Amino acid sequence: MQLWLFRVLLRAFPKDFRRQYGAGMVDLFRARLERAMKTRRFVGVLEFWLEILRDLSSSALLERLEQWGLKRHQRIARTPSTESGHILPTIIAGKRGAVVESIFLDVRQSIRRLSNAPGFAATTVLVVALGIGANTAIFSVVDSLLFRPLPWANPDQLVWIYQDSDDGEPSSNSYPAYRDMAAHTDVFSGVTSMINGRSARYLSNEGVSRQVTVTWVTSGYLSVLGLSPSRGRWFEPSHDVPGAEPVGVVSHQAWLRLFGGADDVVGRSVRLNGGTISLIGVGPEGYAGAIPGVENDFWLSISSAGPVGGQFYWDTLERRTDHWFLTIGRLRPGVSADQAQAAMNLLAENLADDYPDLNAGRDITVFPVRSVRQHPAGDAELFSAGAVLMGVVGLVLLIACGNLANLLLARASTRSREIAVRLALGATRRRLVQYLLTESVTLSLAGGVVGVAVAAVCGRLLVAFRPPIPLPITLDASVDVRVLLFAVTLSLFTGVLFGLAPALRASNPELVPSLKAANEVLILGRRQPRRGLRWLGLRNILVMGQVAVSIVLLVGAGLLVRSLVNAQSVQLGYAPEDFAVLEADVSEAGYEATAGRQLFTELRLRVLGLPGIQAVGLTTRLPTTASGGSSTLEVEGYQPATGTGSVEVIYAYVDTDYFTTLRIPVLFGRNFGDDDRANTERVAMVNETFALRYFGTADAVGRRYRHQGHPDSWVRIVGVVADYKVRTPDEAPTPMFFRPLNQGMGASRVAAIARTAGDPKNAVAMMRRELRAIDAEVPVYEAGTMGDHVARALAVPRVAATLLGVFGGLALLLASLGLYAVVTFVVSRRSTEMGIRVALGASGSNVFVMVVREMMAVVGVGVTAGLALSLMATPMLESILFGIEPNDLLTMTSVAGLLVVVALGASAAPARRAAHVDPMSAMRAD
Repeated sequence: MQLWLFRVLLRAFPKDFRRQYGAGMVDLFRARLERAMKTRRFVGVLEFWLEILRDLSSSALLERLEQWGLKRHQRIARTPSTESGHILPTIIAGKRGAVVESIFLDVRQSIRRLSNAPGFAATTVLVVALGIGANTAIFSVVDSLLFRPLPWANPDQLVWIYQDSDDGEPSSNSYPAYRDMAAHTDVFSGVTSMINGRSARYLSNEGVSRQVTVTWVTSGYLSVLGLSPSRGRWFEPSHDVPGAEPVGVVSHQAWLRLFGGADDVVGRSVRLNGGTISLIGVGPEGYAGAIPGVENDFWLSISSAGPVGGQFYWDTLERRTDHWFLTIGRLRPGVSADQAQAAMNLLAENLADDYPDLNAGRDITVFPVRSVRQHPAGDAELFSAGAVLMGVVGLVLLIACGNLANLLLARASTRSREIAVRLALGATRRRLVQYLLTESVTLSLAGGVVGVAVAAVCGRLLVAFRPPIPLPITLDASVDVRVLLFAVTLSLFTGVLFGLAPALRASNPELVPSLKAANEVLILGRRQPRRGLRWLGLRNILVMGQVAVSIVLLVGAGLLVRSLVNAQSVQLGYAPEDFAVLEADVSEAGYEATAGRQLFTELRLRVLGLPGIQAVGLTTRLPTTASGGSSTLEVEGYQPATGTGSVEVIYAYVDTDYFTTLRIPVLFGRNFGDDDRANTERVAMVNETFALRYFGTADAVGRRYRHQGHPDSWVRIVGVVADYKVRTPDEAPTPMFFRPLNQGMGASRVAAIARTAGDPKNAVAMMRRELRAIDAEVPVYEAGTMGDHVARALAVPRVAATLLGVFGGLALLLASLGLYAVVTFVVSRRSTEMGIRVALGASGSNVFVMVVREMMAVVGVGVTAGLALSLMATPMLESILFGIEPNDLLTMTSVAGLLVVVALGASAAPARRAAHVDPMSAMRAD
């Protein structure tokens, strides 16, 4: 491996030079490498490679310059010799070569010195590795989600196209609107559309059912993006027509995972959601989908919408009211995004004229693909979250760097005589700073190497940790070239920035006191009489900064934890500890709507007969669920202040026992009855917030609404129920309407909620057993207690609190290590003073209190500064806090108390050693 690397490095020389001297240089390299490995092993090999790089950087550059006629120099020897001590020809280098050689000489000397101080080197490398590893791991995730370019051809020609939602913000498109956009061939060379990231059930030939992610796309998808399948072929325009052969393309990752990379995958028939499709290709290698973070398993043709998605997806292809599709267009050569926007403005006006009830007030907006990562509506939050994460780990690195600077200051103080001798012998300060800075950069780069390994491990943990959220999110924390460049850059920056101040301080000592090694303390690189801890010394300023940053991180973590506790204890409108839940989708087992409702009705009756079951209700949307359906309504007598005159409201289909099972009271009107069927009047129930917001009164019985685009779809409200938490426990009151399950023609995914007399966990297995007895092929999406379900609704804030808690704990650990190191160093440098104090009658307790008091004074300043910074920083968390203010006094005082206790602990051990110093030994040692 090393020989191969050397051959690669030799390509830095001109070809003629390699032809004449390459073979001899390779032979000499092999001989000297063997000698280095036999003598000093790792250290010897490392020094050997440093010499190789030094010679290459100077000699190869000069050879290239001479080849290009830019520089001439004298060669003393052209024949490699084992006696010369160099692998490359001896060259009289210019000034640049001398500088490079001096740098490599400094690196080699630094490695030798550090190898003689393994404890110091290991401690420093570990501290830096923790900071750089945390930053690199988070950067790898943030980069994959926000910055890493997708492998699309000529991305400057690609644009996202969005219709506005009801509130006037860019959203998704209807399929008929996509066809209208694709007709603008004067500005687009191609347009494609997709329903992205839907869950489905894949049934293997072995009968194993797995949840997968599918995306319905049009035939122009790959051609618009400039990609090609790695095997087989892609969809044809004929597959965009309902009723055509249902076909699919498996992604390259899923081909390896689900099919083991089988060569005969093309042509196979696979079952998805009870439908059968033919696989005609394998997707591009290394490409998972158009939305970063959402890894797709199958791309399905539009013709498969019915067999796989059911009647709803067939119908949505014709409805302008259903906005499910994301659309990408490729601009024609010479057409700008502004010209495309002008064309879409004209299209929006035409649609508003043709379909005033649906499209009046809806703009169509064009975005270059480089300006959108997930969606225009969510990118701001995504980038904010990424910035917060990088800021948090950046603060952790700042604390680690403070430790690095303090350790370098301590090391420099022990080398004051060496530095003074170098200066006395004529070394310039610039040369000395370069020498000291090289050591800090060497340590930082070593910490970066270990940090990359730490980041790789943390990255795998992040990928393995899948938060229980109902979204097919896949994190990519792999260490690629971009991540390595980030780690190297961060390591260099860390070494230079936080090694420069110690180097400048240490390179400017007072020569006579340093050479005499007088009984004085080195503070900020100067020998001065002992005066304890100096308030404005660099070492103390670094400690104050570490404490302040730790306070900020811990206060943020404390606020999130308390907010999470508040959200868990909030009144939901029902008692989750009393219920067991089982959710399944009958369409994936091939059931039509009517047969599916019959299956769930039978399941309800079976569960109701189980021991300990008090009541059972059915619903298409569980309470406190972040994802689910919503519908665009026109409410009679209500006119929104903005938008298109309609509102988007969350809904659910429920049976007659749903509200009684959850003990949700009906405030006005009546509950659903058995007479509310598909062939009767359309009726609904609404919650109290719906009634108050859209009708101005809680008693909305008899009022009406209709679905947008369906003027004859009036629905009469027959009852108003009390509010409960619709999406998350910490949400504001949210409007919602309910329809009878018997009138839900397309409802296939239904949950059974059972109220139990005892532990609901005991009922879950019985409910599963009853479903298998009816039909074992019906896939179960969720089975557990309602308490577990509510806990999953808090997954995002729990992850945020966990991450900030982990980084806050890491910051506290690093800060305590820094405090311990500083106190230990100060005590060791003041051992003579401590001995004199004890000899003159000071008690051990007096010495102990003196040391701790001096350090706690520094900590107190850091705590005060940290609390002030927290007051400025925590308002950024206000939008995600629940039931707690960003400047909560209890949280801040608790964190400050915790850090003071940790600081006392870190100071106590070295202070105790100072209190027990032997006066005679201390004075003799000095």
